[in-house]
Amino acid sequence: MSNNAINPFQDFLSTAEPSASTAAKLRMLLPIIENRLLAGATYAAVVTDLNSAGLEISIGVFRSTLSRIRIKNGARHQTAAPAPASTNSTQAASHRQPAALPPPKRIETPADLRQLRDEEIDLDALRQQRRESQRSQRK
Repeated sequence: MSNNAINPFQDFLSTAEPSASTAAKLRMLLPIIENRLLAGATYAAVVTDLNSAGLEISIGVFRSTLSRIRIKNGARHQTAAPAPASTNSTQAASHRQPAALPPPKRIETPADLRQLRDEEIDLDALRQQRRESQRSQRK
């Protein structure tokens, strides 16, 4: 990775309190880290860059700390979806979405988990959706 990509980590780390915990430093760097991950960087690449910038951290500690920060922020594995470029792309995206299936639910309580276990899955509808998706990809 070039020095330009490491500089944002170095800039933020230079302003951090020297006695701050690793988790506090990662919270401060979270926007940069999330942008790198959304751009396709691996955890190992981010950890390598953090180590080069002066924050010594292992990939295991990085993964668990990042997971805890995301959970605490209520943003666990959220990704920013780009805005559709045209109406055609919106129609194509809605064509792939089945009208019968509701959006995925977040499991927050044991009752949510029990409800999810009790739901019936229509395998025929899923097969049909997959076939339609494959047909639209071929065109």
